[in-house]
Formats: sequence, C-alpha cells, structure tokens
Amino acid sequence: MTTNEANDGNDTHSHDDRYDQDAGANQQQQATADATPASEPQFTYEHTTNLPGLMQSVGFSLMISTYQIGKLLTISSVNNRCKLLMRTFQHPMGIAVRHDRLGLVCKNQVWHFDNRPDLFDRAGKRVEHDTYYVPRRSHVTGDIAGHEAAWGQPDLLPTGNSAQQSEPELWVVNTRFCCLATMTDSHVSFVPRWKPPFITEYAPEDRCHLNGLAMDENGYPRYVSALGHHNGAQSWRDEKKDGGCIMDVGTGEFVCRGLCMPHSPRLYAGRLWVLDSGTGRLLVVDPNTGQTDVVSHVPGFCRGLSFMGNLAFIGLSRARSTGAFGDLPILNDPDTLVCGVHAIDITTGNTAARIELRTGCAELFDVTCVPNARHVGIVGFTRDTVDGVFVLPPEALAKKQ
Repeated sequence: MTTNEANDGNDTHSHDDRYDQDAGANQQQQATADATPASEPQFTYEHTTNLPGLMQSVGFSLMISTYQIGKLLTISSVNNRCKLLMRTFQHPMGIAVRHDRLGLVCKNQVWHFDNRPDLFDRAGKRVEHDTYYVPRRSHVTGDIAGHEAAWGQPDLLPTGNSAQQSEPELWVVNTRFCCLATMTDSHVSFVPRWKPPFITEYAPEDRCHLNGLAMDENGYPRYVSALGHHNGAQSWRDEKKDGGCIMDVGTGEFVCRGLCMPHSPRLYAGRLWVLDSGTGRLLVVDPNTGQTDVVSHVPGFCRGLSFMGNLAFIGLSRARSTGAFGDLPILNDPDTLVCGVHAIDITTGNTAARIELRTGCAELFDVTCVPNARHVGIVGFTRDTVDGVFVLPPEALAKKQ
C-alpha cells in the first residue's frame, strides 16, 4: 500500500500541479496548497500499488463525490502515479459522465460542465489534462435531495421519433419528491417524468427514498432502486432492513424486494447489478424471477457503482451507528468498515485494487469511471480559477487578415 497526506483547503487553479494532491510516492506527502482552516480535518489516503498501472494501461480515471466534506474528487494516473484532485461543491451527490459532458447533482442545483481540453493558459500553453471539465451553467432546483443522475434519451420510453433525438438529456433521481426528473424547462425547478405507482402525488416528503437509476443500452431509464415501497411521508425509515426494492420503470412493477437499503442499480454485460448497501454486498438480480446472487462482500456501506472491463468499482463508507445507518447488518462489525473505493473482479468476486481514505472523510456517495481519460481536470469555484476561464466561439478568435 502507498500512503499519502492531502490538505485541500480552498480550490486552486487546476493548471498548477502544486495543488493537485499526488498519490504516487512511496512515502507520506503533504500538498503545498494554501493554508487550510484549522477546523478542516487533514485528508489522508492510501492505495494498492497496482492501481496506477491499472488505470494507466486501461486509460481511465475515477470521479468520486463526498457530500460529507463537500468535495468532488478525481483520481488519475499520470506517469504511473496516482494523482488526486479535489474541488469544492455544496453537498455533491450524483455524477453523470458523457464523453463531452459532466453533470453534477448538488444540494439545490445541478451543474453542467463541458469537456474543453483545447483551452490554453495565459502563457499560450495547452492545458495538461486530456479531459478538462469547465462549468457552463447550473439549474436551480431547490433542495430536492437529488441522488443519482445519468445522461440519456429525452423520452422516458422509446417512441417513433426517438431515433431523431440527438441531444442528450440529464435524468436526476429526485428523492424528496420520489420521482425521476429532468431540467428541460428553465422556468421551473424540475419536470417530474416518472414516479412509482404506489406514490399517489408529488410531494416533498421523501416517502420511499428513491435513490438509484439504471439506464438501458439505448439510453432510456430502465430500473430504479428505493429503500421502501409505501406512500407515507418518510415511511422508508421503518423498513430499512428489508423494505428495499428494485422497480421496472417501463412497467412500474417490482423486480426485486426484501433488500436492505439498495443503491446504484446498473445494467452491465447483460446483467442487472445492485448494491445491497445495508449488508455490504454486490448482487446480480434476475429481472424475470427477482432472484439475487451474491458476487462479493465489501467492507463498507456501499454506494456508487461503475464498471470498467471485468472490474466493478464500488464506493464504500464507514456507516454511522445513528440516523439512517442505525441498526443495519453492516454495523455488526464496525471496526472492519472502510471509506474508499474497491475494484472487484466480477468473475471471481475478489478485490483487485483499492484506494482507502483514512482521515478527513468517512462517507462517499457516487463513483464513476471516466473512460478514455488519463488525466482529468475540473475548474472549481472557490478561488479565482473560474474567473480566468473564457470559452469563445471560433469566429471570435479568428485573427483579422
């Protein structure tokens, strides 16, 4: 294992590697960022030595959200050394990556970023990142307790003109109103597009804690996860141990019930996967019968699932013994729980690589693999970085003859 220290403080200009926490050295390091407030805990982490080589050879990066400390993390492998970049957002949750776009669900708004690796710095040098996300707009939603998000088709279900639609739509799991929503109308907070049949009306009551979304291969919402299946306000809290379910968006029917706080349903390699968070298990679900098979046990409350090849990257949190986490089976052995990301070989169920956050953070939400991205950068807000980023149309940059 390789151990490092990181001290983020405020966001800094992402062109400057002094402020990108480097996880590659075989010794402890401390980043030379600006002074951090004494109230902010030191951020330390470690990873298996094979992780940088794995990411480098396949050519992908990781993106992780942690609402607990208000950070969006990117982990890339540069010269076979892991590099960790942290950016500050208010309560970041769901991450939706498309090759040219990034969507980020936050406390009361949804941020949209464009991938602009063609930018130059003030000295005329092209940015060092092969993937460089620049914020373009935000949609103010109010506190909808937004959870997962995914890019997909504008229509809920296939229609006759769906093939003609080329502009992707960002779908957001609106947990407070128990629905799937889009932001297609700039004059409203959100547009409700689907809700479970047992939810009788749209109300800000978090009745079933709808939280996860699986898109099909054509980009349509297919399955969702929820922690309960009743219509009363906050009723899911009374059935945390076995009230979790997976639902089919197209039919509204239950695919699987009796789960313990499920999250992150995904369709991958022809199978339906889900994290049974309260028991710390990666499951495969048969949509026809509802039967579940255990692929792997992981040491944490698992949320955030992304695949790359035969590896499942799973976000892990050290669950609290109070609040929503209380009385869960995963807490039977709390000393074994970790916060981080484990890469599970889906053919064997074994852990192939991992990165663990030792101090400064205990809870993650989403994990996303960014394909074809060896070095990811994100423009942040809390310092002057975004003030010096300008994206103009090509004709405005053309030199006069």
